[in-house]
Amino acid sequence: KLQDWIIKARSLSVDDVRVFVFDEADQMLAVQGHRDQSIRIYKELTLHKVQVLLFSATYTEECREFVDAVVPE
Repeated sequence: KLQDWIIKARSLSVDDVRVFVFDEADQMLAVQGHRDQSIRIYKELTLHKVQVLLFSATYTEECREFVDAVVPE
């Protein structure tokens, strides 16, 4: 939904977003397509210096790679 609101419909202004939270990131990444969607949304938000938070009970290798791609610092 977030991708639809921000990128497709432009009904949510990225100027209003201050924090982008990935909750249960390991589970989210297990679902086909969520990784790519998350990166597209992140790229829209980075222009506005958004704080990114990532929470997960476990950090799989896939999750670590995603963190490196999205939250390099």
